[in-house]
Amino acid sequence: MFERPDSVDRLPGQFKPSERSLQHWTLLKLAKHWDWQVGYNRHHLHDLPPRLKSALLSYIAVHGQNSYLTIEHLRTVFGLRGEDGTTVDDVTYLDISGALVRSIKLKQLQHFLVVQRGSGAEASSTTKSGLITPEEESWETSADKALSTSASIPSIRFTNLTHLSLSHPWPGASWSDLLSLAPHLATLTHLSLAYWPVPRMNPNARAADPVFENSPFSVALGGSFYEAFGPGWSEAAGILRRLSKATYCLEWLDLEGCSEWIEALAWGSCDGHLGEGPEWTDAWRGMNTVIVRRGRDIVVPEWQRPAEKRMIETQIQNRREAEGCPRLRFVWNREVTNDPDQCGFSSTSYLKDVVLTFAT
Repeated sequence: MFERPDSVDRLPGQFKPSERSLQHWTLLKLAKHWDWQVGYNRHHLHDLPPRLKSALLSYIAVHGQNSYLTIEHLRTVFGLRGEDGTTVDDVTYLDISGALVRSIKLKQLQHFLVVQRGSGAEASSTTKSGLITPEEESWETSADKALSTSASIPSIRFTNLTHLSLSHPWPGASWSDLLSLAPHLATLTHLSLAYWPVPRMNPNARAADPVFENSPFSVALGGSFYEAFGPGWSEAAGILRRLSKATYCLEWLDLEGCSEWIEALAWGSCDGHLGEGPEWTDAWRGMNTVIVRRGRDIVVPEWQRPAEKRMIETQIQNRREAEGCPRLRFVWNREVTNDPDQCGFSSTSYLKDVVLTFAT
């Protein structure tokens, strides 16, 4: 059963108004009655300040009840019309959590985010103006013009986009479509793929999932604990490698609820499988935080035991340190503490991320 995200500030630094503020209650009402509001206020939503636009999308994801974002909603919020190639430079956060597959397909998102700009657009505008010089009437100039028109350069619509949440997709999320979109997301520093399914090119190939009776990390220390894998995580590791190459500016990655396939992260960090997994020492060299909380997963795999988690992290850390890369911060779970001095507000308890740091 699909569950909505439980927080409007999943992405670090996301603007979140105080729950006692008028901004909070206004955004909450807009989200709860979004289907009506987007029609009634369609000519005014684009006047919101950029940070409130981004916050509104997060509120809809969490509090939208039976409403889900669509591409047309995004056009309305950001004041975009039709299929124009308008770019927006004041948007850094984009949260479409809970909408993927249900109301927004990744191919639709790519068509919306990627616009054609460059020489092709200039040639087109010159034609529409009706200014045709005598030289352009020659067949040589016409041929050059045709070539320039077809050579338009694709670019991202939100030119300063750095934080993107694609978390909580509905069943059927396509890694193939994500890899098609990824080359256009080179500016991203923060990405949430929370609750994404096992990486595979064919989303219906459930029978091909690697299934093991025992965790590979329980293999005796006398041999490699990857021996139990066989070819199990090769495809998933290869997909993650392609993703890492395309998102080479990432500093923060959220994989909460992906415990079914977290082992694939370390697949390419041991002898015998080098070069098959994410590029932790190259494209993702600048990565500093990976969220790997179990989240709402009901089944707790054996690798979630402290010893197994240590081995996954150690494999990646050792590989990075051998190449002179800084250590990664792995966030595995949460704990409750009663120390209000650590959180900056009066409270009997609050949730705090637990970072497991292991010596190599």
